Amino acid sequence: MKGEVKQQICNLLEAPLATAGFELAEVVLSQYKQSITLRLIVYGDKGVSIDDCVRLSRLSSEIIDGTDLFEKGYTLEVSSPGLDRPLKTGRDYKYRIGETVRINFVDSKRKTSQS
Repeated sequence: MKGEVKQQICNLLEAPLATAGFELAEVVLSQYKQSITLRLIVYGDKGVSIDDCVRLSRLSSEIIDGTDLFEKGYTLEVSSPGLDRPLKTGRDYKYRIGETVRINFVDSKRKTSQS
């Protein structure tokens, strides 16, 4: 169910955020008891300011509120991935070209390396 809702949110928000000059890097959906938190991680070529987060939060909430995804309400958080942005997709690696990255292997027999 969560994966389905996350995909619907991506489908709803990717184009409007792109029009605003930002990319939806990640959608994090969490629930504690009856409280649902939706965290949008956005990326901008020139970074993401607090004012950008406020503007994108308003834009996103207008779109989401027009659906029936969260009938009991939700808390929306918009932020940038920061310096510790995880490398999950090819797109994430693209943004790190020319930077030093730390790689931690899942296999404990391998050593940590930097490149």
